[in-house]
Amino acid sequence: MMCHRDFVRKFCVALIVASVFVPSVFADQGLTLISPLGGQTFYVGDSITVSWKLDPGISVTGPLVFISPNNGKKKAYLAKYEGAVPADGICSLRIKIDSTGTNPLLSSTVTFSMISDSCICIVADYNGNGSDQSTSIFSIKRKPQSVKRFLSPIGGSASLILMKPQAHGTMMVTSLFPQQTQFALFEASGRKIYSGILESQETSAITIPVNQKVFVKAFAGDRMESFVIDGVK
Repeated sequence: MMCHRDFVRKFCVALIVASVFVPSVFADQGLTLISPLGGQTFYVGDSITVSWKLDPGISVTGPLVFISPNNGKKKAYLAKYEGAVPADGICSLRIKIDSTGTNPLLSSTVTFSMISDSCICIVADYNGNGSDQSTSIFSIKRKPQSVKRFLSPIGGSASLILMKPQAHGTMMVTSLFPQQTQFALFEASGRKIYSGILESQETSAITIPVNQKVFVKAFAGDRMESFVIDGVK
């Protein structure tokens, strides 16, 4: 006779196997989304691959690809598949992610933000005969701003200041060193265009030339840091 513990163990194994091999619970009419299924993080400007599979003998008209930023409440129309269906039934489209979306297929269109942690992808038959969607949510975020940095340390210097682009021609400068730090900005010709002093952990806003390289030098005690910033927009 099978004891209760053995029954529970075999039942759990059966559940795990089913979760691996059963297709998406949203799959309909032989159309199954392959990717993205959820859990990813994408950034505005990225190009992602949306893939789906058609069961043998299934006829689907120009599947439409949507991304919803709120788990299906609103859907941004992205593309229509126009190609032939490969022999293996797997179709793909490369799609660029924008910061906003709309659905021109509706009679009344509204533009909405795509920046969200509750996004899903939806693939649907043009005539409404089948659809599938991500099994869990994914995120779309703005790309973090970065500053090109080239350190020239003296005596094993750590970073002294951090500069982050803000509005048109504006930079936020933050001291990262636990004592007073002096810094100066130079044009490529060597002409000094700005100099200042920051106390420890202090942040200050400065204006720098637009669309040209700026050379930065910072000093704190016997430490020096230098780097180049490609001109901000």
